[in-house]
Amino acid sequence: MEIFGIPVFLIVIFVIWAWSNYSDEQQKEKGQIARKWDGITTEMSREDVLGRLGKPIRLVEVGVQEAWGYGPRSSDGEIMFVEGRVVGYRKPSCTLHVSGGQVSETGTADNSDGLSPDTDTMNVNVEFYAPNGLRDLGKIIISHFAAQSYRLLQQQSDELSFTRGSKWSCLYRTDIQSYYTQVTVRIGNETEQGTCINVDFEVYTWKAVTDARDAAVLEAEGKELESRMKAAR
Repeated sequence: MEIFGIPVFLIVIFVIWAWSNYSDEQQKEKGQIARKWDGITTEMSREDVLGRLGKPIRLVEVGVQEAWGYGPRSSDGEIMFVEGRVVGYRKPSCTLHVSGGQVSETGTADNSDGLSPDTDTMNVNVEFYAPNGLRDLGKIIISHFAAQSYRLLQQQSDELSFTRGSKWSCLYRTDIQSYYTQVTVRIGNETEQGTCINVDFEVYTWKAVTDARDAAVLEAEGKELESRMKAAR
């Protein structure tokens, strides 16, 4: 069998050879990029980064803070600067490194290396009593936080946790609801007052300025959950 006078088996062999070469080139390119990123460390200057990675594709500048992106997606690599020095970066491996510690995209700050919760996170707590005997308490909680754009992280009978936002938002946005937030909801035992519900918000701010108005936004989310539970009685 032939196509345009060329035996099919020769066409198949050529396609396999071309694809193999393309895959090899892709692997070589990835390896070259990885080697360039291996040299990136905190405290490097803009000039050092430019010499190693070249000009960024995306650049966001807010005051003394800058975020450089080396691809259309965050996972293509990003670097954070403050006053011209690298303070954090994410290699194409999708891991965020910050000066003094490391934060994974699906985890929370590792404070063992000095990432201080006092300066890098904001905590808000809301506690109230829900009516005893509510059916589908977990479903009410999940539905409420899903409506606020949270993703369910884990669920147990007496504790649920959710996440929302991006760790990079604090560099160039002022909307607290866009910041990376982890919410833990703890369900207590039934008492004469009702079932104790404790809602703990932990927001990754990385030294972004926050105030009472930001805390009030999160408190309102917790209070809205209280209203939904009381309405479900």
